[in-house]
Amino acid sequence: MVFYFTGTGNSLYIAKQIEEKPVSIPQIMKGSHLDFTADQIGIVAPVYGHEVPPMVKDFLKKSSFRTGYFYMILTYGNRHGGAAELAQKLCEECGISVSYINVVLMADNWLPSFDMDEQKALDKHVDEQMQVILADLKARKHGISPVTEADRQAHQQFLAGISHMPADAWQHLIQVTDGCIGCGICEKVCPSASIHVINGKAVHTPGNCQTCLACAHACPQKAIGLTVPEKNPRPAIEMNISPSRRSSIPIIRRKNNMNEEEKALLSRRFQGTDSRLMETDPEWVEITANFSGKEVIYQATAYLGIGRVHDFLETANAVFKQPGISPPLASQSTTDAASRFDRGLKKQVALFGPDMAKRQTDGPVLRQNINRWLITVSAITTPAPA
Repeated sequence: MVFYFTGTGNSLYIAKQIEEKPVSIPQIMKGSHLDFTADQIGIVAPVYGHEVPPMVKDFLKKSSFRTGYFYMILTYGNRHGGAAELAQKLCEECGISVSYINVVLMADNWLPSFDMDEQKALDKHVDEQMQVILADLKARKHGISPVTEADRQAHQQFLAGISHMPADAWQHLIQVTDGCIGCGICEKVCPSASIHVINGKAVHTPGNCQTCLACAHACPQKAIGLTVPEKNPRPAIEMNISPSRRSSIPIIRRKNNMNEEEKALLSRRFQGTDSRLMETDPEWVEITANFSGKEVIYQATAYLGIGRVHDFLETANAVFKQPGISPPLASQSTTDAASRFDRGLKKQVALFGPDMAKRQTDGPVLRQNINRWLITVSAITTPAPA
């Protein structure tokens, strides 16, 4: 009997190497019967932050296992941080006598840190690792995977890092962009029912999210991203730019798909930004240099103050660096000191009506000054007349 938890498929692959029809932990948790008896009972799960997901912990705490040989196989992508030792301690807390715990190095699917194309290209010798594990299970070997002091220190460093974060920080990692078409795939792959299609668009509900990123990996539109910078670039829609604005966003298509005229136009639009952009050739997605997204942050500064937008500027810079753009960006201004006020006023009147023309002459003096200043701010990136 093998139970598994999987987000992106690694642990399911391993579970099927052990048993043809393993049992899904998210599915079994929906029922009330959590009393299991078998000659051997195994748990296959990934480790997030060096420990099994919250749902797996909950499963172990609530279930009763009657077996002479209980084992765990844990999948990880970079460093296990003493996962076997941590799992052994968890079993002890749950009153489970564990016979065997081992780890399997596989592709790391943590989007903020790892490039998926690079991970897929790496040979992590999964089959060779599994040959050893399968032989151990057949022989009913006892013991856990070795854990070094460096592994323990890695876990302590991780704990120290997240200690400064809000307790529910991981619950707010997922964001759904305007590119969602409501296909429902994310809802089907989510192990914790944390995402549903409502009124034609996926909606993520924090609270029980396992942070497995299954929804982000499975989305065919790449419309589900993260609220932190990712290693893997996504389309322009990541910044939630409305469809009417996307036409003005410069996009870098795959180099092999661009003719010379397109390359020249692109170079002019980037106005001297890093030439490495022309070398970007992703296999599966268009990369966007979203000047419009950063413009929104600049415009917000006038209303919110630099203190409130500083963190957003830092995040925007991190996003720009992913496809090779080196901040500070070249100036996007289309006005100068002499034309800024007139152009800004025309823009505000066009957007908000003729009453805006009186704002900088009516009311208290202080408000007049503020309104005049906001007019000049709105003109900084106003398109030049044709």
